[in-house]
Amino acid sequence: MTREEAIEILTLLTAAYPNYSLPKATGKLYIKMLADIPAKLGEAAALAHIAESQYYPTVAELRTKALKFSTQDTLPQSGEAWGEVVREIKRVGSYGTPQFSHEAIKKAVDAVGWKNICLSTDPGVERAHFMRIYEQYRAREQEQALLPAKVKELITGTVKQLPAASRVSGLNPVSEILPRVVGDDYGGP
Repeated sequence: MTREEAIEILTLLTAAYPNYSLPKATGKLYIKMLADIPAKLGEAAALAHIAESQYYPTVAELRTKALKFSTQDTLPQSGEAWGEVVREIKRVGSYGTPQFSHEAIKKAVDAVGWKNICLSTDPGVERAHFMRIYEQYRAREQEQALLPAKVKELITGTVKQLPAASRVSGLNPVSEILPRVVGDDYGGP
């Protein structure tokens, strides 16, 4: 959304919560943190929040509502994901290559093992393992979807720089620092 669209949403929220005074710095932060959300989705999130809560929303609350209204939140629940796995077992069997609607399902199947799932004598156990693992992947994807685009860029940039950070001159290995901290009693590695 544009800066002007974000200001319109903040104006709407301020009108709905007249007892809340939005500091200028906070308003700027809201505008920055909501910039990657489409304006209509942001407005829908704000209106839904107004209908549901008596308190001014946090950025996180608005982003969560916007995600729920968007098509990004299309990961199936664990029971639905297991249903896809069962359909693929019937379709391709243990020697075929299954196709899934979402990467999180594929990752969970890979973690449990396709052949383990297909050939299990106790499918309830494999189902439980799959569902537990799938929920972790699903939660991780939802957390990533909630992050603003700028935060994702910063994380990606930081991760790319990590190997270089370990070569920064002036950093001493732990074996050089510990004797100075604990004294001469340190025997070393």
